[in-house]
Amino acid sequence: MYRSNASVTAHVLPETHPPQKHGKIFPVKCDISDNDDITALVSKIETEIGFINILINNAGVINNLLPSPLPKDLKERQAALWNTTSVVDFDATFQINVRSQYFVSVGFMHLLAAGNAKTAERGLTSQVITVASIGGLRRDDETFNISYSTSKAAAIHLGKLLTNFFRDYQIRSNVICPGMFPTGEFRG
Repeated sequence: MYRSNASVTAHVLPETHPPQKHGKIFPVKCDISDNDDITALVSKIETEIGFINILINNAGVINNLLPSPLPKDLKERQAALWNTTSVVDFDATFQINVRSQYFVSVGFMHLLAAGNAKTAERGLTSQVITVASIGGLRRDDETFNISYSTSKAAAIHLGKLLTNFFRDYQIRSNVICPGMFPTGEFRG
């Protein structure tokens, strides 16, 4: 699922995601910043499929990279930290990187439990996988964005909390923290 301005749709992509031995992958579009869109997607999947076994929270946004290197002068560093982002961008980062992952996970909770009912005899349990970032574990002054790193730290903690809130239903919650990947945004 990912943020999109498009309405909720589910697409099976047979060319890139052919049916597998143990199930099917259904990549879908959803504006995860909109709880109504999340609810519509959950309802659509509940009606069409009835359960899920795995939910991958792989949304992420980064805004306003810090200058590198940061100025050494106190006032210049303070200005760089203050002016690199805005309240709107800071909040938008948390909205996608943390809040949306919470509501998507909770929204699909009953379908994950339904997935357990389908696979319990094989010893398989449903799970939520949250893709955070190694940036959420950093605490040095060479991080490239404060709101991104702190939002990913929050996503890591959210994944840990979900473990406890979902355990009575045998729904696992795990977090993956990949490092930087050389996408167009990060190529120098």
